[in-house]
Amino acid sequence: MAEERPRRLWVCWKQPKAIPEAGDLILTFLLPSAEHSLHLRYSGRVLFAREASLRVRKQARDAYLRAAARCAAVPVANGKTLRQLLTVTGQSSRWWYHPVSFKDCESDPTFDRIIALFTIAKIADEHSIRDLVLVGAPHDLTAVLRQRFRVRPVSARPSGMAFRCVRSLASRVAFSLKTLYQYWLARKCQETKKRDIIFSGFWNLSVDTDSKTDTLVDRYFCDLPKIIQSRGNLSVVWLAWLDSYRVPRQPLPVSILQSELELKDLLQSVFDFTPLVSLMRVWGQGKFRLAFNAGIFNLLPLFKRNLLAGFLDYSIPYSELVATATERACRRLQPSMTFSFLEHFPYARAHYEGVKRAGLKTVNYTIQHASYCSEKTFLFLDPELELKGNPDGCAVPHPHMVLTMGTFARELFLECGYDPCQVIVTGSPRYDQIKPGDLLTDSSVADVKKISLLLVGGLAIEPDLEMIEAACEVLKLIPELCVSFRKHPLSPIRQERVPMTHGGLEEDLESADIILFTYSTVAEEAFVRGRPVWQWLPQGFNASAVAEIVSIPRFGSVESLRDAIVSYRSNPGKYIPDESTRNLVLSSLFYRTDGQAALRIADMICRPSP
Repeated sequence: MAEERPRRLWVCWKQPKAIPEAGDLILTFLLPSAEHSLHLRYSGRVLFAREASLRVRKQARDAYLRAAARCAAVPVANGKTLRQLLTVTGQSSRWWYHPVSFKDCESDPTFDRIIALFTIAKIADEHSIRDLVLVGAPHDLTAVLRQRFRVRPVSARPSGMAFRCVRSLASRVAFSLKTLYQYWLARKCQETKKRDIIFSGFWNLSVDTDSKTDTLVDRYFCDLPKIIQSRGNLSVVWLAWLDSYRVPRQPLPVSILQSELELKDLLQSVFDFTPLVSLMRVWGQGKFRLAFNAGIFNLLPLFKRNLLAGFLDYSIPYSELVATATERACRRLQPSMTFSFLEHFPYARAHYEGVKRAGLKTVNYTIQHASYCSEKTFLFLDPELELKGNPDGCAVPHPHMVLTMGTFARELFLECGYDPCQVIVTGSPRYDQIKPGDLLTDSSVADVKKISLLLVGGLAIEPDLEMIEAACEVLKLIPELCVSFRKHPLSPIRQERVPMTHGGLEEDLESADIILFTYSTVAEEAFVRGRPVWQWLPQGFNASAVAEIVSIPRFGSVESLRDAIVSYRSNPGKYIPDESTRNLVLSSLFYRTDGQAALRIADMICRPSP
């Protein structure tokens, strides 16, 4: 007898109060503990979104990138695009400072929503289902699904549009007050001498003084500035945005950007709402809405909230001030080249724009700061619409030269439309300390009774919380498992379920048997060095570069993770990456481990022109 076709698809972001009928199908976006409980209680079929989404991720990514690139490039207002409406004469379009143009998958849920949308549609189509029961679904996702399915929302979430707008305005006010105070603090932190090279950064965050030696320490450029000075007899200066309330002691070669500003700059940027007026001019235009079409769906409801919020919050004023301050500093310092570590981030875009406005023909370099993969959407630019600025001439500010960590990243930057001669593989000074294979252990003498599972966090909070939750569920099933969590230094995550590590990276990696992560360059470094590296699949974007290059164990359910740990206990050797695989990841992500990345870059820029 043929299996009866499911009548409805239940899609759960919250636990359903009543268990669905056995003839229905469940697709779950729940936390791991709730998924585990639902799976045990429900007699019918349960699908896990983490695993089900694997088949639609490329389609979702392409749709997201296309909509974000097209929406401001469509002629709508008397033949003008939104990018043109946001352009001030002699400057790049302010659209490039808007969060939607940045495509930030870490803080903006739009890409995650599109992955969920395409996953739901795929499962429903495969089972010929037209009736959906959405339990705790996001309001905007429900609106898009109604375009094709009969939808019954249960425990629906409110849209949150009004709250988001108020919060965005509040962030603009808070930014203005903070910047005003920093402007006063930094009024004397200004370098006056001409300098050959500028290093862009953030004071206290990326560059600071060593408390013991009282010398400058840059956590991204590392020894590169010193090597450039010694090899090329070139003068350097850091051009940094004050990110705290502690200014550098003079006479350090650090110029704080806020010192370049005037009070009227801050007031003009914070109280300028003409970009919002420009959005209102195109908001109701049919062509603007059509720019969000993605096959059978129109994705505008998923973009609405962040489109509006990005014109109300501090994003555009912040970048405008960075560009203005950088322009003034460059006119005084007259650098021949600059270095940034933020590639296509809005802060880096503002830096490139300010350098360009100074009119000195300064060459902008960017050095890749962390690993990239296809789903780290903030890397990518559309070659025609964004990099070249067609059809309206509004190109995104971008670097002249890109120095990548490995061969894989070079391929990704070339997808953005750069000329091959603009993208050079050098390695990164930040990862010069990696030693391949130095953490390899003898599996024959490994202590498999007490397994140490190190959870490595990233910047996105929700995926890390889900990973922690899954590990805690496994801990209930394997009490002898030792679980700890290494927090990303910039992550605001707060959790008390598993112990946090407080030692250095070396200590954490040496004491771990297995590294579990959602995405982290630390995990990729651990893989090259010989540690077993596993991935907890996220519900949304998957930012793991190593998982895109080689096959590693990946898990989307508590059961599968538990089974793998049991398997590791019986034979840990089969999970240790072999030499050829480690070398592939090494060349793809880190290029070489000779500790010479800073030297290669210095030699390249100090080499006399032919």
